[in-house]
Amino acid sequence: MTGASEPRPVLIVEDHRSIREGLQALLEAKGFPVLTAATGEEALRVMESCQPGVLLLDMMLPGISGEEVLGTIRRDARLARLPVVAISAAPVTVTDVAAVVRKPPNVDRLIETVSRLYSR
Repeated sequence: MTGASEPRPVLIVEDHRSIREGLQALLEAKGFPVLTAATGEEALRVMESCQPGVLLLDMMLPGISGEEVLGTIRRDARLARLPVVAISAAPVTVTDVAAVVRKPPNVDRLIETVSRLYSR
């Protein structure tokens, strides 16, 4: 479990390995602690033991969709206020997110968005 003195990680939920690893390398190079998950189910398991500072959530995941993950965390009192950045190549219709980043992401915009949300 992430303690009060430890920085909360950015959790990247992305099923495409190359995108997930690229985002991880980019954010780690900027000094962010990062955890990753390849599926919605895996992300929910990670969040049982660790509360992220920001969630980068691919909306089109196999199994549990990004929208279902979002609904689950919004119903969890511990995670309800977690800043979520929806990531998708398709138009995003959910409104309960802090930001939307289209694929392929603009690197500068992504870093600015994560930095702004992480510092809350």
